[in-house]
Amino acid sequence: MAVTQGAEALRDEMLVLLLSMGVKLPASTKLPLSALEERLANALDRAQRYAVLGGDKTELKLGKFAPWRKGESLASAMRESSLEERVTGNFNATPFGQLRHTLSDSISLFYEQRGETKFFLEDPARNRSIKIVVDRVLAISEKIPLLEVRYKCGTVEDDDEEGVKLIHDPGMHTLMVKLLELNSTHLPEPKQGPKENEPMSSFLLPIGPLTMKDIGSLTKDVGCIVCGRTVVSKCSSCQTVSYCGKECQRTDWKRHKPACRSLETGTWHTFSFSATFGGMFVSHFSRTDRSFDDAKSSNPGAVKPNVHGTNPFLVKVQITSNGGMSMLIYDRQRSFDAHYLRAEDPTGFERLAQVVYTGYMGLKIYLWAKRVGDQRLSICLDRKPDQAGISW
Repeated sequence: MAVTQGAEALRDEMLVLLLSMGVKLPASTKLPLSALEERLANALDRAQRYAVLGGDKTELKLGKFAPWRKGESLASAMRESSLEERVTGNFNATPFGQLRHTLSDSISLFYEQRGETKFFLEDPARNRSIKIVVDRVLAISEKIPLLEVRYKCGTVEDDDEEGVKLIHDPGMHTLMVKLLELNSTHLPEPKQGPKENEPMSSFLLPIGPLTMKDIGSLTKDVGCIVCGRTVVSKCSSCQTVSYCGKECQRTDWKRHKPACRSLETGTWHTFSFSATFGGMFVSHFSRTDRSFDDAKSSNPGAVKPNVHGTNPFLVKVQITSNGGMSMLIYDRQRSFDAHYLRAEDPTGFERLAQVVYTGYMGLKIYLWAKRVGDQRLSICLDRKPDQAGISW
């Protein structure tokens, strides 16, 4: 019999799995299990880029795709990695890394080189097993393959057939189950054979790391600090805690009052920024980008619209690698990229730089900001948000 988990243990596991994907939520979050499972499914869809595969967001019709061309390396095509991972060569240390490694260097490689079609992914710690049968490989595009599969969840004792047995830890196993279940919902009916307990239909795609934009979106709402429900407002004074409504905000005021630090009484530094660096075309590369095509680019002189209105919002301020002559500033959604140049405002630049030096490795920090003009930004210097609770 497979080992079952309680609701709290399942919730903790969802937080760990999201963290393995780069989605760091505060340990204190009250988000319910259902919300965490939905966020994990969203993260997996972003990691496999489901939204850009040509189907709509609810159904993927496999009949319109041609077979994968023989001679094209399936394992290589399934091996999605970031620019950072290609340098370090390390992406197998987490459950998410193990999932990606299993897809590319186990299932796809054995299918391609040895003709194996049946795989048993075993989790001895919880006596769980997933039987995966690869039926065919299709080509979403010249470079993107899709493995059409059938799967069935059971116990290790059920694995009495011939096939490739792969041993994994519980976290990776849970991620694989969630991925197969998610992709099964993306297929039109029927998803299961005519007989009861027959394998479910699903598919597997190349999976790569989440982009910084993905991580920003997935960590934006951590739930009401009191009850975990959807956030509708923040403390108007400090903007650092979120609530589902006035009732929870009133309930939390006694606890929050001593820590509340009003942004209104903070020290703000206002300056002009440029959408480009020295008038040149600019491309920004993140360590999580999978290719140069993923890089965020801006056209010279382009001014991004203000999506925040008069509300304060978080920005990342980082000193660039050009001898400390400029800073790159952007928000969670990358709705704008601001270049702050030392040569244009030496005194103000140094004032902000002294704050940045107190951040991570003296190179970057998260701060509160406001857009006060098309190319004017105001940053609060002395009301720093909790750096540990932010990751994008």
